[in-house]
Amino acid sequence: MKRTSLSFSLLLSSMSMLLFAACDNDAPPASIDAAMPRPDAAVTPDADTTPDADTTPDADTTPDADTTPDADTTPDATAVETVCDDGLDDDGDGLIDCLDRDCIGVSGCEFGAELTCDDGFDNDTDLLADCMDTDCDGVAGCELGIELSCGDGLDNDVDSVTDCADTDCADTESCIVVCPVGSTLAAYSGTVPVAIVDYETAVIELTVAEPGVVSLAAVRFSATHTYDGDLRVRLLAPSGNEVVLSDQRGDSGHDFAGTNFLDAAATAIADGSAPFTGAFRPDQALSTLRGDTAPGLWSLQVDDVAGGDFGEVTEFRLLVCVCTDCEFGLLCRDGADNDGDGNTDCDDTECATEPNCVPESVCDDGLDNDIDGVADCLDLDCHGVAGCELGNESTCDDGLDNDGDSRPDCADSDCSTDCAPSCAPGSELQVFIGSAPVAIRDGATVTSSFALTGAGVVTSARAVVNLTHTWDGDLSLALHAPSGTQVALATDRGGGGDDYLGTLFSDDATAAIADGSPPFTGAFLPEEPLATLAGEPIAGTWELSVTDAFAPDVGELTVFRVFLCVCDGTAGCEFGAACGDGIDNDGDAAVDCDDSDCAGSGSCLTETVCDDGLDNDGDTLTDCADSDCAGLSGCLASLVCPPGATLEIVTASGLPVVIPDQSFVIVPVDLDALAGAGVVVDAAVHFSATHTFDSDLVVRLSSPLGTVVMLADGRGSFANDYIDTFFTDAAFRAIGAGAAPFTGPFRPEAPFSALDDETAAGTWLLQVNDEFFGDVGSVVEFELHVCLLPLP
Repeated sequence: MKRTSLSFSLLLSSMSMLLFAACDNDAPPASIDAAMPRPDAAVTPDADTTPDADTTPDADTTPDADTTPDADTTPDATAVETVCDDGLDDDGDGLIDCLDRDCIGVSGCEFGAELTCDDGFDNDTDLLADCMDTDCDGVAGCELGIELSCGDGLDNDVDSVTDCADTDCADTESCIVVCPVGSTLAAYSGTVPVAIVDYETAVIELTVAEPGVVSLAAVRFSATHTYDGDLRVRLLAPSGNEVVLSDQRGDSGHDFAGTNFLDAAATAIADGSAPFTGAFRPDQALSTLRGDTAPGLWSLQVDDVAGGDFGEVTEFRLLVCVCTDCEFGLLCRDGADNDGDGNTDCDDTECATEPNCVPESVCDDGLDNDIDGVADCLDLDCHGVAGCELGNESTCDDGLDNDGDSRPDCADSDCSTDCAPSCAPGSELQVFIGSAPVAIRDGATVTSSFALTGAGVVTSARAVVNLTHTWDGDLSLALHAPSGTQVALATDRGGGGDDYLGTLFSDDATAAIADGSPPFTGAFLPEEPLATLAGEPIAGTWELSVTDAFAPDVGELTVFRVFLCVCDGTAGCEFGAACGDGIDNDGDAAVDCDDSDCAGSGSCLTETVCDDGLDNDGDTLTDCADSDCAGLSGCLASLVCPPGATLEIVTASGLPVVIPDQSFVIVPVDLDALAGAGVVVDAAVHFSATHTFDSDLVVRLSSPLGTVVMLADGRGSFANDYIDTFFTDAAFRAIGAGAAPFTGPFRPEAPFSALDDETAAGTWLLQVNDEFFGDVGSVVEFELHVCLLPLP
């Protein structure tokens, strides 16, 4: 080692200097003797070492009198080096301080070896003090090269970093978890390795024996796996509480290598990267286990949520700080004096900052901040704060459940007046509540209903819905009148979002339900106008139907309320359907549209905007489906050919034909009979198909010359069917702006003008591709419309 080499070099250097001094003619002989160890006086030399007589020097070798040293230069044989740290040769023997044997044991002098390793002195004068000297390795906490004692407050490896601040101690359990005062660390290891199998859960269990409750917890985890993003790592406590440590983190990276999950880590696991070596904050805080009972069966569970990759858990180490007499967390509301200091729960100063002992001050975050089992406005602490209106919902348009009864805004009967429609003269508001709760089941239609009696008829209506569901896009909601008239409220809206919360369906709303997003709180225009119900008799059973079209999401209908304006018929009502019956229903001598009461009725308006997707005149017919729009070029169901051209319509035979899943079908029509008829100047396609997921479909037209026109490319989302769809370049709306079942005229994805000037003769092909698994259907109708000019 370097320090050993240095010490040895220094020693050799010191000895060389002494020997050099001994050979110097000017050096006093005593210095040579002093430099060498003196024999112990008690050791008598052997007789054979006595010089022979013939070795007695001749007389002529006796020094002359003038060579006798002066008295003042002769070393004092009795002198002793007593001051051993002044840098002086006090006894004149040529050896200074600790180099002089007189100093052994004096002022820390340890001749030849550093024995005192914590006094700050270089006791053996080899220029290396204490732990820097190899003589001290393993003595007095000296750990040469690596810090092994990580809790003694000493810099044992002399690298200027002490205990847990030294990277040598990073993986030491006492440095990973620093237990709160009053808690002791318990560490357990699970049995590994355990294989991680595709689509299965690897479980590693261990049993904690220490009595008490958890004050702090951490997990050390290692695993090999070829795609970390497939893994969800969870810790389950004996209480059943679960903490998600890592939820599909690391993408395509490999492995967890010595991953320490602890709440105090500087880096979140979400911000780390494979192989996640070191300390990370878990996806869910381990502090949620604070106050849990420690003894019992703990388990680490590793879910592999995808296929194609493999690995194994190689390490599971549970570190828990356990306390037997603590007052904190959930223990601050158990009614017991857990630490025996005479103070219980919030009366104990140790609980002063616990959430349970601090009032609920954040009243709109959805959390039970003070852990008293009541969140936000339901907590008395929040009365009058952040819109909380205890006992009565008086603010009915803020999207909040202000009185904490789980019914926000119009879903709360407290808001009946604010949320009800404004009834026309002669009509009376009535509020009806449907049966609830009703479970929403996969692949089924469930209903909530109420029954009415009497002779009145509906003049206007609104409906309020609350429901829970984890994928709103699976759901279709409709209101059914006793006569069988149905109004679609929401059809497959919300995608993967959750719930309808205080959703008001009203013809007076400004936002369409199609433009909303979960949980759809507030007022929305329904898919179809509720004005359709005008004139419906109220007597009979009214229903809300909820259809869940896909698995595996479920939920529950919790609120269904209908606000009806009802005309009892005693004075006669002129509205809705009554505005087109040719009768003076209210006896004011004005019939139907001549009566001012019918001014807003759909039968008395004209659909003048034929390309906005709206029922402008309220007669339940939209755009080209309304006879008011008949004759407009964008609403024609066939081509209008230019002068000189002839319209030909050819219908495919052999229909319907199945559209196979994840495959395609080709439907031909043959124009060979028109071989001499001419060239194409315009074209269109009349098309109908059934299919349970329109966006799976790609529809193309191919000419005899091989020119392809894309008609529809994955349109319609998860809605169903094409019904009398007319693809034409003259349509007002593009197919991309439409919605299933795409009834009426639409512009195709690519223009039919690409076919201009081609000869018409030959076989034309309609190709329908189903590009995704799980849905099927059939081509029901295919007509080719072509405008032909004679051949030159």
